[in-house]
Amino acid sequence: MESLPHIDLSQKVEDGIVGTPNGKRPDVNRVYSQDEINQHLSMFKDGIVKVVSGERYRADLDNYGTTIGAPNGQFVMPKSVYEKAVKASHGNPRVLEELLTLGPGSLGDTPKVIESHDFTGLRMPSGNEAGAYQGDWIPGGYTKGGNTRSNY
Repeated sequence: MESLPHIDLSQKVEDGIVGTPNGKRPDVNRVYSQDEINQHLSMFKDGIVKVVSGERYRADLDNYGTTIGAPNGQFVMPKSVYEKAVKASHGNPRVLEELLTLGPGSLGDTPKVIESHDFTGLRMPSGNEAGAYQGDWIPGGYTKGGNTRSNY
């Protein structure tokens, strides 16, 4: 997996944001320039992908209908990142979880892929999202493993 461009924050700023509790982190427009936000979101130009376990897919469908996942947003990745991870994992869900820095077993044995080309809800995550877990989320729209994430 190749390295993706990252926004260059000082360690002090990054530590300050990460150390702030979820729900109290600053708005992205106070942390990043519009150019930095646009650069991050441009990585999604070929498509938006979310991958979940078959069980999670069915549960989200039951709970939220055609809006897969909680209404306050879902973490998604660029289609190109997902495609490279699938190729590198040779389709093995355990390896795919590791490459995407997802919890062991979180994709189950039959992962489901949700793809979109509707960019109207795509936004840079602030770290205030429900899934921005302490220790997993880092500022700039990435996971601790360096994978690109945005909120949709």
